[in-house]
Amino acid sequence: MKTIFRIAKNELYSLFYSPIAWLTLIIFSFQIYSGFTSLLNYYTDAISLGRDSFPNLTIDLFLRGAGAPFRSVASYLFLYIPLLTMSLISQEYNGETIKLLFSSPITGAQIILGKYIAMMLYGLLLICVLIVPLVVSLTLVSHLYVPMILTGLLGIYLLFCTYAAIGLFMSTLTSYQMLAALGTLTFLSILQYVGKLGQNIDFVRDISYWLSISGRVDEFLWGLICSEDFIYFVIVSLMFIGLSILRLESGRKNDTKAVNIAKYGGVIVGCLLIGYITSMPVFKIYYDATENKQRTLTPNSQEILSKIEGGLTMTAFVNLLDKNFYYGLPKSWNNDKKQFEQYIRFKPEMKLKYVLFYDSIPGSHMPESEMKKEVEKLIVVHNLNPKKILSPEQIHKIIDLRPEENRFVRLFETDKGKKVFLRMYDDMYRYPSESEISAALKTLVKKRPLVAFVTGHNERNVDLDGDINYRKFTKILTQRESLVNQGFNPISLAIGNGTIPEDVDILVIADPQSPYLPQELAAISRFIARGGNLIIAGEPRRSHIVNEILIQLGVRMMPGTLVHPTESNRSDLLFVPITSQSDSISSKMGEIAALGGKIAMPSVGGLEIIGNSGYRVTALAETQATGYWNELQTTNFSVETPSFNPPTGEIESAIPTILALSKEVGEKGQKIIIMGDADCISNAELSMNRDIRSANWSFIMNAFKWLANDEFPVNIDRPSTTDDKIKITPNLNSVISIVMKWGIPGGLLLLAIIVWLKRRRH
Repeated sequence: MKTIFRIAKNELYSLFYSPIAWLTLIIFSFQIYSGFTSLLNYYTDAISLGRDSFPNLTIDLFLRGAGAPFRSVASYLFLYIPLLTMSLISQEYNGETIKLLFSSPITGAQIILGKYIAMMLYGLLLICVLIVPLVVSLTLVSHLYVPMILTGLLGIYLLFCTYAAIGLFMSTLTSYQMLAALGTLTFLSILQYVGKLGQNIDFVRDISYWLSISGRVDEFLWGLICSEDFIYFVIVSLMFIGLSILRLESGRKNDTKAVNIAKYGGVIVGCLLIGYITSMPVFKIYYDATENKQRTLTPNSQEILSKIEGGLTMTAFVNLLDKNFYYGLPKSWNNDKKQFEQYIRFKPEMKLKYVLFYDSIPGSHMPESEMKKEVEKLIVVHNLNPKKILSPEQIHKIIDLRPEENRFVRLFETDKGKKVFLRMYDDMYRYPSESEISAALKTLVKKRPLVAFVTGHNERNVDLDGDINYRKFTKILTQRESLVNQGFNPISLAIGNGTIPEDVDILVIADPQSPYLPQELAAISRFIARGGNLIIAGEPRRSHIVNEILIQLGVRMMPGTLVHPTESNRSDLLFVPITSQSDSISSKMGEIAALGGKIAMPSVGGLEIIGNSGYRVTALAETQATGYWNELQTTNFSVETPSFNPPTGEIESAIPTILALSKEVGEKGQKIIIMGDADCISNAELSMNRDIRSANWSFIMNAFKWLANDEFPVNIDRPSTTDDKIKITPNLNSVISIVMKWGIPGGLLLLAIIVWLKRRRH
């Protein structure tokens, strides 16, 4: 070991007697500190403009912000390595000192390890450069989360060590330093892109993807240590150190070509085998260093996975004619699997399969012959295996995907035969998030809440796309927030026979346009009496119809339409504030209320309590006390401007428009929501772009969550991070900028000059 460290010491002396080591340190520090100080400038300006809270400062300062240190280093670290490593062994060849080394009692392993340790020590100097922003941030940011930053530093150091090992090996191949530098740069570039090679071939795809260094450090930077990535850096470093030793020893020994090939092959195959085994899900170990464990599934999702007994298979059915087909192509499979990495972490026996097919899609009327021609084009463009693509007849024998509109869809299936679909969505993210995945998985272990929308009197329909209907938030398969994608089972239900099935969990009565028959009213009354949860939504023009039901709940819709005359909107278009009391049914609603959230309600009727029916009543949305009244005279708000007329019975006050009722019925709690407007959750309103950011979507999702006893949608909320305050003034920012951007690089330059002068003197 003494010999190894003596070689390392001499190599460091040699490194710092050359300008390259100093120049690298100076440029590296200047780049890092320039980006970091520009980021501090942003926060200084924001504070000067009155902003006082910045969530996730740790991530923004070190990774996400423009010029953040980790973001910068990950981008250009590989550019420095060829300059640092090109002379490690090449200079020994050039000066013919390699012959002296070979004639001395020093082994090739000692030479290689000594020089590699020197590079590792130099890497620690680069890490020290990165520690300066950490120290500065500790003095400026309250509750800076240091473990995450240390994890990022570990990842960067491992990346440097891996690059250094590759550069060291390249230096053993030639006596020309520039050639060694170019070779290192070329090989590092190959490692960046090798993951894209052979992605259509199963065996090659796994090997090339593992070999790729692209993105390997990302999880470290985001605060997650995964044993697969850690071992990757260690194995690749050891592999190139081993190859370097073999290359150096080959100059001493006269082994045959076959023996040398066997040695090199043994090192490479052995490392690949270890890497393959340790990359298996069952052998992976994780450590989440983030403050709120944002790189780990929430406890609710973990609990759901723990309740799924036996094996779990996820099969992706990829329709090549669907617009999301690219995500399911063989060359995208590894990236696709990463979307479910967190679930595989807690269910390592989970299997992922892919089935490619083609079939008709919504809006397309191509005959099968035309579909086949289109698929043949895709086969050529994406280099697909036609034997693995199923025709419509073949896929129909396996599964009927027509209820899923033949889209790209995934099927979760347990060993016990329970199944549930998981969909892609028509938004900018496309992939399902933890909320949708966990909701789907939860239906494998818990009954989906059956939501019955009453039909028979022209109520709002969940199967139609018209403006007034309710399909958007209930049954649209590609709408992420729709009930069907959040674990619910929405259906239409006619109650003309006077019965409501016992398995109905939530009943929705939305704007009936004709009175219910006696047997229908009796069925609704029995449902209420047995403690069923329901939503009742009315419209001012037909308030008398829903009042037949509301009266037994001690509530009624007031006569008239609520108005609030303004110059910019119709008088009957109200933006009703969510009340602070809504926190009692949903903490999320309380947060929205605290931020001034409002519900857009076109043509809404007021609600009033008319008696004590035993329910606890909470106003979820309520108008302001002045400027709002129930208009009884004006009916055409497009052309007429209403005026307040108390003698006619019009009332100006704070009027509730949405109420929540609750009480205990037997051993269960009953929950009811009453709305004075059925349009506020219609297809048209939920698709509307208003001048304000309305909370209609949030309201309806949280309302159903409350009615489903918080079982669905799955709660994936995390504790808020505490690193949201930064104390910096313009004067302090100027001092920090001068010291970091110019002082430290200038000090390094001065030190380099002193060392150079000292060396020149001796």
